[in-house]
Amino acid sequence: MKRTIRHIQIAVSIIAALSACKKTEEVVVINTPMTVVAMAPSEVKDSQVTMHGEITTSNKEEILDVGFILSETKQSGSTILQEISAGKQKLINGKTVDLTLTVKEPFDLDLIYQYVFYVKTAKGFYKSQPVRFNVDNINVTDNKLVLAYLGETVLFKGNFKQFKENYYLIADGNTEQRLAFTLKDNKTTLAVTLPKSGYYHGNKLAITLQKPLNGREYVSSKQLIETKIVAKITEPSKNSFAFNEGIQINGIGLPQYGYADDLFLLIDDQRIPFTNNLFFRQIAKLKGESFRLGYANGRDSIYFDKEILLEQPSADNITLATTLTHPDCMIEATGIDFYKYFGDEISKILVGNSAATGFIGNNGNSTYLTIPNNLQDGKYAVTLTSGLSTVTSKQKVEVKRLHWDAINQNIFFSGDTAQLTGNFYNTVGYNLEFSGGNAVYNSELKNNLVSFKIPQLRPGQYKIKTYYHGYYDSKKYYAPEEKTIEIKMPIISDFSPHTITSEYAIILEGKGLSNEFKFYIGGQEVYAYTLNENERIINIPQGIKPGKYKVWMDTNYGKVEAKTLLEIQ
Repeated sequence: MKRTIRHIQIAVSIIAALSACKKTEEVVVINTPMTVVAMAPSEVKDSQVTMHGEITTSNKEEILDVGFILSETKQSGSTILQEISAGKQKLINGKTVDLTLTVKEPFDLDLIYQYVFYVKTAKGFYKSQPVRFNVDNINVTDNKLVLAYLGETVLFKGNFKQFKENYYLIADGNTEQRLAFTLKDNKTTLAVTLPKSGYYHGNKLAITLQKPLNGREYVSSKQLIETKIVAKITEPSKNSFAFNEGIQINGIGLPQYGYADDLFLLIDDQRIPFTNNLFFRQIAKLKGESFRLGYANGRDSIYFDKEILLEQPSADNITLATTLTHPDCMIEATGIDFYKYFGDEISKILVGNSAATGFIGNNGNSTYLTIPNNLQDGKYAVTLTSGLSTVTSKQKVEVKRLHWDAINQNIFFSGDTAQLTGNFYNTVGYNLEFSGGNAVYNSELKNNLVSFKIPQLRPGQYKIKTYYHGYYDSKKYYAPEEKTIEIKMPIISDFSPHTITSEYAIILEGKGLSNEFKFYIGGQEVYAYTLNENERIINIPQGIKPGKYKVWMDTNYGKVEAKTLLEIQ
C-alpha cells in the first residue's frame, strides 16, 4: 500500500512539473511583441493610393482588426487624416495586407503624406514605422533606356505640366550635380542636358526629379528616366600612319579600361573591339594602302571623313652598313625605325630574288640579315616586307666568294705573322687552317690584308687554307686556294751579355720561342720570363761557380743551343 501511494505521489509530481513547464511556454509566447511593417505604396494617383502592410513576427494573440492610419506630415508635426480598417483577419508571418484607398479630395501635390500599418488584438495595439509618399503626375511616356552622349541635350516626351519653379533635376542621385533643362511644347517635352564628364561608355545615369516640399524641409525624389552613356570618338588629328604605329583613339566617354562589350571600331567593313591604340597589324583583312575608319557604339555607326593612309618606309633612307660580304654572312641595314614600319619581325627578306633570314635589333634602328649561301657573285638590292610595308634598298650589297692570292713569305717560325691578301672584309672573321686540323683566328684585317700568328707547331711543312664560319650553322666556307709553308725549328740567335760579373740575368733572343720550353745554363734549369715574342729574361742561378756554360733550351722537338758560351766570372 505504501508503495502504491509512493507511485501516485511521483506521478502527481511529474504531471505538476509538466503542467508548470507548459504554462511557462504559453506566457513567453503571449508576452512576445508582435512586429509589423509598412511597405512602400503603389498606384499613387491624384486621389488614390494602394497601401501595403505585413506581420513579420506574430504571436498567439487574437487579431481583432488590421488597417492603416493615413496622416499629413507638416513642419510642426503630423495630422491624422483617416483611419482605414481592413477588418478582422487571421494573419501569418509574411502575409501582406493590401488596401486601396480613394480619398474625397485629391492629394495636395506640395504636401508629404504618410501611413502606418496597425494590428489590434485583445491585449495590444501594434503599429509599424511610417511610410512617406507624395503625389504627382509628372512622368515620361516612354520608359525605354535612352542611349546618349555626354553633354548631349536629350528630349523626353511626357506629362510635365506640374513642374514648378523650385523643382530641379539631378544626375545619378548626386544632389550636387544639377542638370540644365527646359520645358517645351506646352510642357509635354523635357529637354535635359547631360553632364560633360564623369561617366564612361556603358555607365547608366538616372535623371531624378527633386521636389522641395513643405517649404524646404523635405525633398521628394522621383526617378524620371534612365540613360546609358555611349562613347563618342573624335577623328584622329592626322591620317597617315606606319604599319606598327599606334593610332591614338580619343573621344568622350571612352571606356576606363580600354574595353566595352558594345563599342567597336569600324575599319572598312570590319568591326573590331574598341582599343585605345589601333595598329595596322591588328586588322586582319586590310587591303590596299588606305581605309575608312569609324566606330559603332550601340546607337550610331559613324565613319570619319578622311581616310587613314598607310605610310610606307622610304627607300632613300635605307642604308646598308656593309656593301661587301660573302655568302652566309650577316649584314646590317639602318636608316629607319624598323619597329614602326614592320612590327616585331620582318616576315620576308629578299637579297636579289633569293630568300634570306634576319631580325630587328633591340632598339628598332637596325635590321640584321644573312646573305643566302647559294648566291652567285654579284650585286644585289635588299627587299624587306612585313604586313603592309615593303621597301627595296637603293644601295646594293656586293657578294663574293672568298679567295686569296698571295702570302708574305713561305718560311716561318712559330710566333711569326703570316699575311694573306685577297677579298677579306672587316665585317667577317677568318681562320687559317694547317694540315692536321690546327687553326688560328685572324688578329688583324686591313685593306684586303689579313694577318695570322703562326701557332706553336712541330717544325715541318704544312698545307694552309683559309675559311670563315657561316652565321647560323657555323658551317665552314673555304677559299679554294691552298699553299704549302714551312715552319722551322726554334733557334737561339744570341744572348747578352756574354760575360756575367755582377749581373743577375741575361736577355736571350731567338725565334719560335715558347713559354712551354725549358731553359738551361749548363746542366741547371733556370727561370725564364717573357720580355716579348722573341726575347726572354733568364735568371742566373745563385751559387753557380765561375766558368763557361752552354745556354740552351729543351723544346718539344729537341735540344736547341746558343752558338756562344756564357762566361761567369
